[in-house]
Amino acid sequence: MRSTEMKSYLSLIPISAKVRRRQNRMTILCIVLAVFLVTAVFSMADMAIRMETSNQLNKNGNWHIMVKDISPETAAELAAQEDVAAFSAYSDINASLTENYFAGDKRAALVGADDAILQIFPGMQCSTAPADGEVLVTANIRDWLDVTVGTAIPLTLPDGQTISLTVAGFNEDTSDADQYDAVVLVMNRSTFSQIAAQVEESFETRYFIQFKPRTNLRQSIVNIENKYGISEEKISENTYLMALNASSNNDYIVGLYAVAAVLAGMVVLAGIFMITGSINSNVAQRTSYYGMLRCLGAGKNQVRMLVRLEALFWCKTAVPAGCVLGVVSTWGLCAFLRGFVGDEFSSLPVFGISPVGIVCGMVLGLVTVWFAASSPARRAAKASPITAATGNAVENAAASPCHARLFGSRAELSLGVSHATSSKKNLLLMTGSFALSILLFLSFSVLLRWVGFALNPLQPYAPDLSVGETSGQNVLDPVLVEQLEALPEVKHAFGRMYCPFPAEYQGKQGSIDLISYDTIQFGWAKKDLIGGTLPQESEDGTYPVLTVFDKSNSLTVGDTIQLEDAKLTVVGVLDDSPFSSTDSPIVICTEETFHQLTGQNRYAVIDIQLKDTTADAAIAQIHTLLSDTLNKQVVFSNRIEGNRMIQSTYWAFHLVVYAFLIVIAGITILNIINSISMSVSARMKQYGILRAIGMDDAQLKRMISAEAGTYAVSGLVVGIALGLVLNRMLYTRLITHYFGAAWQVPRGCLAVIVVIVLVAVVLAVYNPVRRILMQPITATISEL
Repeated sequence: MRSTEMKSYLSLIPISAKVRRRQNRMTILCIVLAVFLVTAVFSMADMAIRMETSNQLNKNGNWHIMVKDISPETAAELAAQEDVAAFSAYSDINASLTENYFAGDKRAALVGADDAILQIFPGMQCSTAPADGEVLVTANIRDWLDVTVGTAIPLTLPDGQTISLTVAGFNEDTSDADQYDAVVLVMNRSTFSQIAAQVEESFETRYFIQFKPRTNLRQSIVNIENKYGISEEKISENTYLMALNASSNNDYIVGLYAVAAVLAGMVVLAGIFMITGSINSNVAQRTSYYGMLRCLGAGKNQVRMLVRLEALFWCKTAVPAGCVLGVVSTWGLCAFLRGFVGDEFSSLPVFGISPVGIVCGMVLGLVTVWFAASSPARRAAKASPITAATGNAVENAAASPCHARLFGSRAELSLGVSHATSSKKNLLLMTGSFALSILLFLSFSVLLRWVGFALNPLQPYAPDLSVGETSGQNVLDPVLVEQLEALPEVKHAFGRMYCPFPAEYQGKQGSIDLISYDTIQFGWAKKDLIGGTLPQESEDGTYPVLTVFDKSNSLTVGDTIQLEDAKLTVVGVLDDSPFSSTDSPIVICTEETFHQLTGQNRYAVIDIQLKDTTADAAIAQIHTLLSDTLNKQVVFSNRIEGNRMIQSTYWAFHLVVYAFLIVIAGITILNIINSISMSVSARMKQYGILRAIGMDDAQLKRMISAEAGTYAVSGLVVGIALGLVLNRMLYTRLITHYFGAAWQVPRGCLAVIVVIVLVAVVLAVYNPVRRILMQPITATISEL
């Protein structure tokens, strides 16, 4: 008999779903949106990881670690390990391009490696490794020489000797070589050693290791360290590839893992709160329905199971719809990035399917719905048979007049606040749902700032072309800047002087890198100031200077730097600069100060910005102008392609983050609208009674507005309070710790959040009020 009753009660699920299709629509929409959000976020992350893995394999090579300072015997044992897929020794000469090695008339770097180099660096286009006297050469050489496979090319050595090498293949990855107007020659170790011996050049041998698929990378590295006694300092990781495999121990990458975990957890929590709040409201408005079932003999366990299975019944369509929507949106975003943003995204899968994203979406939907229905199920099971007759009005009706008397003529406002606060659990769910949306918004907004700091070439001072002395000497005539500025194709040309100085600062001996800025560079530097001011004229016998923030640079505003016969005073700190960090603090001064301290007025480097970076003729003209200056110590660098790639990446990151912010904003609005609508629906009988005893339309609108406003205020207060804490934590972790910029209250973001919530509240109030006012009072009272 019990099994027959259970079957009979459960058969009500599809009937109820059909009858209450309109009432259930918003709950189903909440499940769809939550599943969509999680599926889209994790699917897009999966696609991005696949793309970046492909890009990094092509750019930096398919190796996991590089080991140095080991014996040949240890190297042989490492190559024979079971988990090693490829192993190659690697040596280079003139990697810094400061020595006089030339292929034709282009500066050359030499590399000696084993046959496995072809497997480790996929850009190598060659069926077999180079034999003795053969080389693989970067493909940019074809732009300068008529070279094909089998062609002999001359290699000029620093002592003036020339040897002939045969081209065995090409390396299609020419980004670094193009940037420095050079070529890279890769040969076997025998040919490399002969050349090194001929010019008496010493070199260091390093070893690249590629592990087999599905290897526990971190454990394999630890095993190598322990087995062969190799210290961590002798092992370098392919940071990006290890990071993409979630195996990096780099401090910054580990920090990014933590940030990603926090954001992913918040996305999941937002979905959970959205679904839980919706189901809770849905069940609350049907208390009389469950009371009727109790009248008909349904037990508490039967009602609990009915509520849970009814919730899972919604998942039958909502979860697949959310997953499909997430996959399709991922396809659309991938297609846009690949087709309209840039070559950087050419390896992005357009119609890729992410099992991780789909599984995460399905698990979130099913598990969340099941557990979210648990509490409402217990609440429904407690519904007494008398509720079938009185409905939902009995619970709150007694308290309402009391509140009304306390608030006098504004009774409707107190009723609205009372409705919002009468159920602590419902208020907590509503507040938590709104707050999590705000938390997500504030958290993702940090990524926008991080992209701006992480991609330095996008800064105003980023050059398109550069000419510089290889060893950093100041040899470039300032007249060159004037000549370049006079060209119609040139937007800006500016130079910098450089000189290392022994110095004493903060009570210790050390050195500094002194660099000069002209007026335009100081103008760009102004926006990067994180403390102090720009240097003015020399005062009190000291020279005002700037320093650049770095984790290893302890100089701050007010510190003094004592040179042999001069004193410098730090008047400002920059959070960024065009220079790579070194062990010595970077100190920036005016050209006049530099001249007074060193007696020099020539530049070490001249940077050029073009009005049109696609004008090849203009680039050739500039190259011709500089041809008399270019020699074996002065090189020309073209950074246009690299800048273009990073520009595409920059905008793509912004596009993705803005897309998620828009989705979060949309879900926030729909969540507020749905929550208010469900809350109003749960009190339809009570509203009918209030209208029957004299509440007019304006009072009804104010009452529901007060209820919606209470939810909005509580959500804003909690969300902004917690959001600012999390925003600051993420900002400090991602930006302040590495770029030096201090956190500031994101006022613009907070203003956007407040506007979104206010718009959502206005929209949320409109539809329920319109629906109530369109119904006769008798229909409102009798609605189940």
